[in-house]
Amino acid sequence: TLSLHASLPICITGDSLEFYSGSSQAYKAMTLQGADGHVITHVALHNYSDAALKDGVAPASTDAAIGVLKAVEAKVYRRTDLPDPALRLGFLAQDLQASLPAEWANVVGSTGAVDEHVDDQGNTVPATPSRLTLDYARLVCCLWQANRSMLARIEALEAAAAP
Repeated sequence: TLSLHASLPICITGDSLEFYSGSSQAYKAMTLQGADGHVITHVALHNYSDAALKDGVAPASTDAAIGVLKAVEAKVYRRTDLPDPALRLGFLAQDLQASLPAEWANVVGSTGAVDEHVDDQGNTVPATPSRLTLDYARLVCCLWQANRSMLARIEALEAAAAP
């Protein structure tokens, strides 16, 4: 067990990095798997969402949410940067970037480009370009707004059809 801070024990197991937490550091809180790059939270993953941290709060546009839902389709693909040839389900960041309103730009992010450099062992590390990323959790808000609109329409149709 390697500890960078007394209250955050870290264990390296094979090619995985494990973070422990709790009053006695008894439970595994998170694992970063080196073999596949998966980050696994063993309890929950939370983002700050407190109203005290937000300003200018307004409802998200239902029309924009429905527009994104109509414009972007899920894709099946193989990742070219991973050795695993399995098909995956997801989105292309470029499709969402083209369809999202400007005020929702935080759904699409990017990694920083890295110039070619020499590492600590004297090996030349090739340059890597910047790549787009997606915050899949924020897409829930888009789906939420679209679903609220569809629910209201269904309820109106049911009410009109009721005897």
